[in-house]
Amino acid sequence: MLTKTIDDYSKTLPEGITANTVYFQPTDVNTSVNGFIVNLIESIVLVILVIMVGMNLRNAFVISFAMPLAILGNFIVMKLFGLDIHFVSLAGLVVVLGMLVDNAVVVSDSIQTQLDAGLDKRNAVIEGTSSVIVPVFVSMLTTVAAFASLLTLPGAYHQLAFTFPSVIITCLVLSFLVSIVITPLMCYFFLKKKEHKKNEKGDGKLIDTYNKVSAWTFNHKLITFVSSFAIIVVGLLLATQLGFEVVPKAYKDVITITVNDSSLSKTREVIDNVEKVLDEQPETKYYLAGVGKAIPRYDYSIRPLGQGNALGDFSVKIDLKKGGRFKTTSEMVDYLQDELSSRVGGATFMVDELGIMSLTAKPIEVKLYSDNLDDLNSAAQQVNDMLASIPGTKGIINDNEVNTYNYYVDMDTLKLNTLGLTKAEAQNELSYALLGRTVSQFKNGNKEYNIVLDSDIDSREQIQD
Repeated sequence: MLTKTIDDYSKTLPEGITANTVYFQPTDVNTSVNGFIVNLIESIVLVILVIMVGMNLRNAFVISFAMPLAILGNFIVMKLFGLDIHFVSLAGLVVVLGMLVDNAVVVSDSIQTQLDAGLDKRNAVIEGTSSVIVPVFVSMLTTVAAFASLLTLPGAYHQLAFTFPSVIITCLVLSFLVSIVITPLMCYFFLKKKEHKKNEKGDGKLIDTYNKVSAWTFNHKLITFVSSFAIIVVGLLLATQLGFEVVPKAYKDVITITVNDSSLSKTREVIDNVEKVLDEQPETKYYLAGVGKAIPRYDYSIRPLGQGNALGDFSVKIDLKKGGRFKTTSEMVDYLQDELSSRVGGATFMVDELGIMSLTAKPIEVKLYSDNLDDLNSAAQQVNDMLASIPGTKGIINDNEVNTYNYYVDMDTLKLNTLGLTKAEAQNELSYALLGRTVSQFKNGNKEYNIVLDSDIDSREQIQD
């Protein structure tokens, strides 16, 4: 309905003016849901194939039935607790997919073992389930405890991550219930005692391989322990070399550009130059620009910027297939960062891609303190150069302090009274002369511009005159 309304409105626009959809969340949700359904079907098929290799078709059918049952039961719980389907809940479902059959595998294998030992179906189901219910429950409980720690995250991270562990924990608990209630019942109807062929040798290639590996480790205990310790040490060393990112990227076809300048007129000029650079890029589909005010918040991962004369804001829709120059959005972000920094002067640029959530503060902030302003500015420049030399660093804003002078005006009260003025009136006029004052606003359509009354005083002598 909404898209039809927009399409109908677009047909009424004058020639040369087009309406583009900046962000439409249902499209992303539908894509994620469809992707999850495909992953679910693929997972069920892979589970059946893997279990058929280690067991048989009957066991595969019984075990794979636990997966959709737990997921559909999770949707019921989500509805009861008011949780929605979005990218976080879908991520939780994708993560938990492989865990949903663990309990069913253990229970069905235990029941199959009892059947092969000669017990009738009823007793085999009872004995097989009761013999593994405690370890299955403890295994589920430890996994639940690990994900439950995410529920204690503070602030905005709690709001983001709450659904993720909730979905996983719900699915794990439901998979446990399915494995001790539904799986035994299905085993009763579908499993049967295996008939070993007379010419069958050993317990299969998989078990034979395990027996060989196990025998080797017991015959070479020292090598086994040293190898395990070496893996731990190497893993710890490599962990320190991994990249660190506060908020993962969303990998969408949108680039954001934030411009910081000193004045509204200067920002307008910088924005024009940025638009020229964007127009040169074949990957650019369209863009929105805000001057003195951020563009409307079109995505939940966009941090509100407010407004200010020194603010410029861009949202750029791209299509990497058009240019063929970049494989990922990150590559184009780095390219635009270098292009704008080298070609457009007089401003600081922050080119970035969308994350899965918005940052509420600066990723890195350095504060310096000193009683000497010259020393402070010198140290700030050194820190600025150090940060700039680090690969991947961008958007460095160095707020250097500028020497300012304060003036004390000794007013002659008698002369003020003779002129019919008060000290407050005189101070107000001096403030107008030195700082300027917004006296009115100019409206052009739905935009408002401040009208500032200023003077041309730029020296101490002119103040004295």
